[in-house]
Amino acid sequence: MSDKDLQSLNTFTTGKYVFTGNLQERLLAENPVPVIWADGLRMHLSDGKQVGDSGRFPVSDLILKSSVFLEDDGRKLEAHKLYTWPANLGITKHWTAAKTSFLQEFILNFPIEIISVHPEQGLTWKFITPEQFKKFPENFEAKSAFKDFFAHPETYFFLRRPIQEPK
Repeated sequence: MSDKDLQSLNTFTTGKYVFTGNLQERLLAENPVPVIWADGLRMHLSDGKQVGDSGRFPVSDLILKSSVFLEDDGRKLEAHKLYTWPANLGITKHWTAAKTSFLQEFILNFPIEIISVHPEQGLTWKFITPEQFKKFPENFEAKSAFKDFFAHPETYFFLRRPIQEPK
């Protein structure tokens, strides 16, 4: 991956997200396991105001061992337990395939909220409803590709959290 590619990738902040597709595996120099990125929309606080923007985000960070998934009843679950692990734990290709499958089935087009971001401890996140994602606060500013969504949210279809557990 070139330096230019790395500059176009976003890091997570607290806020609301919906990942719209274009899953891609990226091998970063400091990590032998591929990171999976996806295109997405984000609403977050930036310079003291609520902003909507778009970008490419490292969605595999959602299911790191250090990340936490919050159930609707408040229970916390190690996020890496959400997906089905491969039979052969030593093959990176199988791990990547298992993660990609989970992300495609249970993360793409499902609105989520990232509650906290800790560089050493991962992310804490939960599912939210499409209505929660489509609610804009006063003085909201839409940037980049978010402008179309902001102008026409009714034309965007997002999924609700699965009724059954992902596993």
